[in-house]
Amino acid sequence: MRVFVIHRSASRRNAVCAIRRVAKATGLSLRMSMLDSSKPNRWQRDAAQQIGASEVVIVYNEIDCKASPNALWEIELARQLQKPIVSFDHPVPSQEAIEKLQALYDNNAEFESNFAIKIGRRVRVGQAAKADSDSKEVIELYKIMVASSEQLVQRRQSVNAFFIAAIGGLVALAGAATRFGQSVPIALISAEVWPLTLAALLLCRSWSNLIENYGKLNRAKFRVILKMEEHLAARVYAAEWVALGKGLRPQKYKSFTATEKHLPLSFSLLIFALFIFTQYLYFFGGAPTRHAAPLAQAPVLVSHDRLKKSPTSPAWETRKSSEKPPTAKQEG
Repeated sequence: MRVFVIHRSASRRNAVCAIRRVAKATGLSLRMSMLDSSKPNRWQRDAAQQIGASEVVIVYNEIDCKASPNALWEIELARQLQKPIVSFDHPVPSQEAIEKLQALYDNNAEFESNFAIKIGRRVRVGQAAKADSDSKEVIELYKIMVASSEQLVQRRQSVNAFFIAAIGGLVALAGAATRFGQSVPIALISAEVWPLTLAALLLCRSWSNLIENYGKLNRAKFRVILKMEEHLAARVYAAEWVALGKGLRPQKYKSFTATEKHLPLSFSLLIFALFIFTQYLYFFGGAPTRHAAPLAQAPVLVSHDRLKKSPTSPAWETRKSSEKPPTAKQEG
């Protein structure tokens, strides 16, 4: 949440430390905007822009700020822009101010305003028909929310299957490039493995973000469901949440989001380890020697006359056996 901090210049450091302590203690993610009013030519314009873009305005040490015309001008501007103002005392903010800031962070007031109609609570006789109609409408909306939460679980499973298949395919391509590239130069192999590894790591990052956002969306849906159950006779999901220890006892229940977050991290570590191992093999002597494949030996063509004259050829043996030995007359 973006907050604009109104303070005196001398208490700037104390204001930052106090807000950071509150954010750490409550688990709030606060992005502070602070201005230096010593620049008279720009600070009013910048203050108007940043107050307008902020969700909450924090006044640190309001008693001290009332002695500064610049701080008073900023407080009045925040009121004109209808920004919620939280006053932090010096040196430690009050518990009431911390609770107010936390309520603004969770948008509790705006959330409750969406359930302003109380169904079935002490209606008059003339309003009984309207209350019954409103009750049926609430039940139908309740069914829609429950069905959408179940569809969300199915989408999460489909997303997980997609990313597992995509990342596994990239790892397989990198392995194939390494395995079947024995006659390819090392530089070319590295050029192929690098982009595949980077693509797989980016997919893991996107996968992790989707899991986190699906978890937030699921929590928001069940917050609405539990609120709608306040208008029903039985609160089955609220009872189930209580039976599971409200998420505070891991031995009873551990959220799917907390478990699924380990999948992208595990895949990222595996991909990085395989990449380092592959580079080590190729650059530090572990890779097989890359020699060009020998060319197939061309057949030797021998002429027919030469083949006949060869002592080892079958034609020579046939010719030798067909010759008759010389007679005595011929010898004489």
